Amino acid sequence: MQAHAYFEVANKSSLYIKPLLVYYGVSNLMAGAGTLIKGEKLNIKGHGMKLIAPQNLEKGIATSNIKIVDEKNGAFSNFIKIFFRGLDLPKGTIWELKELFSFIPDLKNDFESCYSGISANVLPIEIVKLRNITIERIHFEDCPNLKENYEIFSRIQDFSKSYLKPQIQEDKVILYRKLNNYEDIGIYSINGRKYLQVSIVKNGKLISIPPLMSMYMGLYALGYLSRYHPNIWNPFIQKDLTGEKLLVEKFLSISMRHIPNLVLNLIEEKNIQFVNETDGITDLRFVTLKSEIEDIISEKIDELLYSEGLKYK
Repeated sequence: MQAHAYFEVANKSSLYIKPLLVYYGVSNLMAGAGTLIKGEKLNIKGHGMKLIAPQNLEKGIATSNIKIVDEKNGAFSNFIKIFFRGLDLPKGTIWELKELFSFIPDLKNDFESCYSGISANVLPIEIVKLRNITIERIHFEDCPNLKENYEIFSRIQDFSKSYLKPQIQEDKVILYRKLNNYEDIGIYSINGRKYLQVSIVKNGKLISIPPLMSMYMGLYALGYLSRYHPNIWNPFIQKDLTGEKLLVEKFLSISMRHIPNLVLNLIEEKNIQFVNETDGITDLRFVTLKSEIEDIISEKIDELLYSEGLKYK
């Protein structure tokens, strides 16, 4: 109920205070869900994170850094242990806000428009359902950075466990699922589009952060800036020189829409989507392909000629 109240107020608030309200709403929501899953009150004392504010606003608000400072009683560490067991994000790890933005599927296009020349760490997938098999495709027009940069697949966690070697074509990459060991390692947008998440190196290890925790950390950074660094936040709102203001607004909107859905998924342990039509799925199971038509025609001609005592050549 507190989370819902924070979201309602945030919807009507200006950007001067909105990040803090959304962060408090998400914190309450995740604490409530964590308590429900664990079956007891969480021992949370503090955020478990520390903000390192940007030194030069001309370089962008997203040069803010978030440092993980508590592995035991911080909210961040508690949520990791409950929602994402096995994810190793040790104390002392530092994440740039820009890196966190890059892990969010629904922010991909806005991210790449804002930060020219930098690719988001998510690859959009088209799922194609055929009669006897389901394949996945990545189109180069969606991921120009992928072309001639196929080592990127080695940075996708558990990729080789779930997929065969990628098949490179002129305009796309085809991914065939392993028959016996396939496990869905994708993350999903609000509209149900599947993405593969590309890890980045932290402390000598390849690490990626689930969108829920990326948004949670990002909201902490923006909320802290708006509350405790008005000398940075207010000029950014009034006269943004980087183009990041629109990205931040989009990020807040996505967080308010998607985080409750992601938390519900964790409680129910399944992917629930509140959309009429899922993006990124092409169903060809009931479509007759050109090759199938040609085979049918050949068979009919062969049968006709055979009935006349001739052989098809």
